[in-house]
Amino acid sequence: MSFINFSFIISVHKQRRLQMKRATIVLLVLMLCITMPLLAQEKAAEKATETADKKEMTEQAEMAPPPALDDDFCKWLVGEWEGWSEGPEGKHSEWEKIEMGLNGQVLLREAVSKMDDGEYAGMGGMTINPESGEFMGYWMDNYRGMYQGKGKREGDKLTMEWEGYQGTYTNVLEKVDENTYTTTWSFTDAGGNTKEGKSEMTRKGATTMKE
Repeated sequence: MSFINFSFIISVHKQRRLQMKRATIVLLVLMLCITMPLLAQEKAAEKATETADKKEMTEQAEMAPPPALDDDFCKWLVGEWEGWSEGPEGKHSEWEKIEMGLNGQVLLREAVSKMDDGEYAGMGGMTINPESGEFMGYWMDNYRGMYQGKGKREGDKLTMEWEGYQGTYTNVLEKVDENTYTTTWSFTDAGGNTKEGKSEMTRKGATTMKE
């Protein structure tokens, strides 16, 4: 009788150990089932953060301004100039000042022409398209003229085409030497009438003004 009871006890203990092993295995499986999604979520979160950081860096790079103008022709134009211009209305004295503005991104120009019956004054900005390399700019004057221009440089020559409600204006500026440049221009008004002229400018203080 005792033998049977002892065997029964052993059997019960074996069953309990087996149940505990099974419970342990089930618990491990449950832990893996819980942990794996959490690990996957953590990796997904890390990847999403990394993607967001890369996107933010790309956006910041796209939003950042391009490097300052590093064109030798633009740098050479900076300064104060004086000279003369000649057209259908006669010959006039000219003055202009060109400087770099907006953290080196744009050439800012102010110009005054003294005429017998008054004064012409204008100002504007010009820069280089960082994608195409094309020159582009805006100009306005005391005749309420508003012009948008674009053009290209070929060596020491810059050709600009300007358009406004008053007409179209073609200006060719050519460097003669470090302190001198000439321009030839042609203006066609809204009625189709064309005027032409020329000018010569010398860097102020460099040499005697030529006329």
